[in-house]
Amino acid sequence: KGLLNIKVTFEDSTYSVNSFKEITILKKETYPLVQTDKGHYKANDDVKFRVLLIDHNLKPSEFKIIDEIWVEDPRNRRIAQWVDQDLDRGMMQQEFKLSEEPSLGTWTIIFKAGSLKEKTTFTVSEYVLPKFEVTIEPPAAILRDALEAVWKVCATYTHGGSVK
Repeated sequence: KGLLNIKVTFEDSTYSVNSFKEITILKKETYPLVQTDKGHYKANDDVKFRVLLIDHNLKPSEFKIIDEIWVEDPRNRRIAQWVDQDLDRGMMQQEFKLSEEPSLGTWTIIFKAGSLKEKTTFTVSEYVLPKFEVTIEPPAAILRDALEAVWKVCATYTHGGSVK
């Protein structure tokens, strides 16, 4: 908060205004955003992410470099790390590949740029095949000398969707 003094005096000095107004002073801030391309990953997936630094007007911040950015697994071990990453109009993009047997659970992407520090999380889990049901409807009868027989095969996921 601050106090603003507005003082206006006209040339003929017959009229003047002296007014005080209370104002809010906002400091220049940078708002960090860390974003992944998906929320859930499985083994061997490419994890793509971006860091966006914007000011209160939603314009690129004045930061030109991210000092350090790293990825931690659920046991807080650093799995990947990048240093002195350039920002292009307030944004930096990076990716890494999960191993064949990554730790399952919540992973964290953390970055530092000057006094800023921000993080986001994503989940790594086992890939579970969706369950589905197959129904086979035979023809009413099949003749011994028939060259063709039409069977109807239908597959649906247990949640109701069609299997392609």
